[in-house]
Amino acid sequence: MLTDTLIRHVTKPGANVFLELGFPAAEAKRLNAASKKQIDEARPPARSSAEPPSRPR
Repeated sequence: MLTDTLIRHVTKPGANVFLELGFPAAEAKRLNAASKKQIDEARPPARSSAEPPSRPR
């Protein structure tokens, strides 16, 4: 069985993928905001440039 690996569309960075998937504008905006919030909460805190990199113990 062959797997279809042809890329037909790539969503541009910053675009609302939910709009592209056909969600109504208000719902797409809500879903996009919720997904960005979850991503931000899952990311580790940013280091300041003055902070030295952590070294393994």
